[in-house]
Amino acid sequence: MNMNINEKKVLYAFGCPVLKATVERLRMLAALTPDPATKKLFYTLAIKLLADRTDEWYRCFFYNLRMEMEGYFNAQLIMNLAEVSTIEVEGYDYEANEE
Repeated sequence: MNMNINEKKVLYAFGCPVLKATVERLRMLAALTPDPATKKLFYTLAIKLLADRTDEWYRCFFYNLRMEMEGYFNAQLIMNLAEVSTIEVEGYDYEANEE
C-alpha cells in the first residue's frame, strides 16, 4: 500500500492495531472535521484501508508504520537540534575562546 507522509502521520496519531476500530475512528474524524481538505484526507484513508484482504496484513503493517514514523520523528528532532546548535549566540566572543 502506497501512502504519503500525511496519511502516515494520521495513522500514527489516530490508528490502532485493530483495523475496524481505526476505520471507524477515521470516519468519525472525517465527520467532525470542519476543514474540507482534512475531511477528504481522513475519508480517503478510511476507504483505502477497506481494500480487499487488508485485514490479513494490517496489524503487521501498523506496527511497521509505528517504527518507521518513530524513526522519522527522531530524525526530524536531530535535524532541528543541529540547526539550533549552529546558530551563533549574540554577544559571545568566539575568537577569545578559540585557543
